[in-house]
Amino acid sequence: MPAFSLDTEQTTWCAELRALAAEHLKPLAERGEPGRVNRPLVAALGDLGLLSRLFEAGALDLCLLRESLARVCTEAETALALQGLGTHPVAAFGTPAQRARWLPGATAGRAVAAFALSEPGAGSDAAALALDAVPDGRGGWRLHGEKRWISNAPEADFATVFARTTPGAGSRGVTAFLVPADRPGLGGEPLDMLAPHALGTLTFDGVPVGPDDLLGAPDQGFRVAMHTLNLFRPSVGAFAVGMAQAALDAALAHTADRPAFGGVLADLQAVSHRIAEMATRTEAARLLVHAAASAYDRGDPDVPRRSAMAKLLATETAQYVVDSAVQLHGAAAPPARPPPGTPLPRGPRAPDLRGATEVQRTIIARDLYARHHEERLHEEQGHASPGRSRPHEPAPPQPRRPRPAHRFQPRRHRHRHPLRLPRRADRARLRRHGRGETLTEQFTTALANLLTALRHAGGTPPTSPGSPSTPPTSRTTAPTPANWAASGGDWRAVTTRDGRDRSRTPLGRAGPGGAGRLRGPGRARARLIDWSAFRTGLRVEKVGRPTHGSLP
Repeated sequence: MPAFSLDTEQTTWCAELRALAAEHLKPLAERGEPGRVNRPLVAALGDLGLLSRLFEAGALDLCLLRESLARVCTEAETALALQGLGTHPVAAFGTPAQRARWLPGATAGRAVAAFALSEPGAGSDAAALALDAVPDGRGGWRLHGEKRWISNAPEADFATVFARTTPGAGSRGVTAFLVPADRPGLGGEPLDMLAPHALGTLTFDGVPVGPDDLLGAPDQGFRVAMHTLNLFRPSVGAFAVGMAQAALDAALAHTADRPAFGGVLADLQAVSHRIAEMATRTEAARLLVHAAASAYDRGDPDVPRRSAMAKLLATETAQYVVDSAVQLHGAAAPPARPPPGTPLPRGPRAPDLRGATEVQRTIIARDLYARHHEERLHEEQGHASPGRSRPHEPAPPQPRRPRPAHRFQPRRHRHRHPLRLPRRADRARLRRHGRGETLTEQFTTALANLLTALRHAGGTPPTSPGSPSTPPTSRTTAPTPANWAASGGDWRAVTTRDGRDRSRTPLGRAGPGGAGRLRGPGRARARLIDWSAFRTGLRVEKVGRPTHGSLP
């Protein structure tokens, strides 16, 4: 954002506004009823020419006006802002007949305006409003529904009302109407807020509106609403800056004169550092607000993001500065208005005006991501990115990874030994892919090698697996007790991996019972496994400790 500073004329005008507010507006505000429309105050704003300046000035002048009034009299600033919010759609989008009827009274302070956008189920999500505008068959509509948290309601003389004329169209199905307060079926009641504010509800029970009441084109009301909110959003930040500056001035005056610990509060480092932090944040928020307003006056495309940033920082800063000022005042702070027992800090609160701070963060993030995607698309199309010094070169295409020869090929570690039989799931895959003959050959070879190992353990010289003395068979020949005793093994049973041999096996020193039963698949209860035998494709169960001469 560009650097910004006020010139001498603007600074002088702000000082004059503060003097007018202190002399003429603040006494009227003190005599008004809290939370209700103060018509004498609105009329005074018109007599001083501030309301007419409101509709002639740009965004920056509006910010300077609101900040100057808020620094002296927040009630006068609020009355000015609410009047401008309800009247701006008429000034910007109204027909000549509508302007001739309502603008003179609004700028003079005789007619009070309202801006009816929020609903019980549609606050910050303005596109989700549900106030129905039902066609009446004669070119007009009938309004049915309720509006809530409406400025100057229900005492306003006219209201800018946003209703849905096309169901299911989202923001494209909203239309803006100018509705006078004397229309039949229009009612409402004021709302008692924690902070004094002229807010209320509006109820619509078949309120008639016609083509002469349209503000803009049908189904283009969302554009009217966003145009108004984008103008007033930075000025909400200016209002917050004015409140923060007023709280800072009060804290400075109090800490400079309040005696404490043989001096004044300002002599304490913690107090002076808090004052410095308050002043720094206030000045930063002011510069951001002025920069956003200047961007609006220039017609920059990123006004929504800048306006949201300004409002977010300014309102959060105002809350911090006001709370800090209350803390520094201690018991000397102004009395609170909240109901008894409500744990709220004393002083005005700005973050809740015209949208929550979370909504402003959402607006900022959406705009940032939209800009990021646009820059990426710009680079992909071969154009130079704003942050690059040379054109973007597309990356070469990456080669495709080769597909494996067999989709269901077992993992490599399952075949580290040539005699290792595949698992049951692998055997099923092999059978489905026509490799059953390989499974038979592996099983036969494993069985023959086992018989050779048993003969070798009993003293018989080994024979080759292909000799006639080792006929291939699907059942395991049980070893003799002599061979088991000579080998020194303390074994219980030997079973093939498929577990089909269920015969009893005489054992030499098998432990209690003297015999063991071969178990079927999935039912073995092996305590210890001789892995050297397991690698031959057979499972061997032990009962005792293995000794020398066991199976290789």
